[in-house]
Amino acid sequence: MNSNPKKNTTKTLAFVSGYVGKKKHARIPKKPPRHDSYFITDNKWVYYRLKFTRWKPVFIKDTAALIAQFSPESPVNNFSEEAITTDKVTAQRYYTTACKPLKVYPQHFLKKKYDYLVWSDNKFDINYKDTIKVVNNWNPDIAMMLHRHPVLKNIDGEFEESMLQERYVIEKEQYTRYIKDRVNEGLSSQSDDHYQCGYLLYNMKASETENIQKAWHQNINQCGINDQISFNFVAQKFRHLIDEYKYDIDRKPLRKRIFK
Repeated sequence: MNSNPKKNTTKTLAFVSGYVGKKKHARIPKKPPRHDSYFITDNKWVYYRLKFTRWKPVFIKDTAALIAQFSPESPVNNFSEEAITTDKVTAQRYYTTACKPLKVYPQHFLKKKYDYLVWSDNKFDINYKDTIKVVNNWNPDIAMMLHRHPVLKNIDGEFEESMLQERYVIEKEQYTRYIKDRVNEGLSSQSDDHYQCGYLLYNMKASETENIQKAWHQNINQCGINDQISFNFVAQKFRHLIDEYKYDIDRKPLRKRIFK
């Protein structure tokens, strides 16, 4: 008779989404079934609405303190409340900066620990079935998985596209300097391994996951609020630890979302 108890091989998983900003009717996506799912927000109206869903709400009490903690050198720390309230671009830069820790370090906002965390921007109703398939067949050597960008091919293309939005145009010199510095280090702005960062799968059991997170956030602070520019440079340094999520992000395929 074998007296050794069987090891529990069940993988613990949680889904995380969020919204930081002033919109009372900010989108709350459909909650994924059967797993703990958290929605993080600093908006009291969104927090109230979450009580009528199955999401576990997490409230950020002090947005300014969040930015000061994670991005102490960011110029948005000096934005006045009046400017944030009255100027659209100022508000976009402020709240975009504030939301970065939610997606980069989702574990910091949760009381429980999980083997795997999935961050999704609140515009997505996630493709639960294929996400579970990926987690159940996860290569333990991989720390993180993302979806390739469906349109943009490299960092140069990402930069050019970002110049169509005023909140990024303001940071143009910062992006240009950052890209030049990374290229001078031997990285490429034309690598075709170009990921989008609205859907992030983290293996929290991997020893290098937090190092990737820290490197990415450090690079966000150096680069600016377009985190896909900074991530795709960081990904080149951790290439052996990052893999492609090959399924649709949203439960509705991309083609149907575009041509609905």
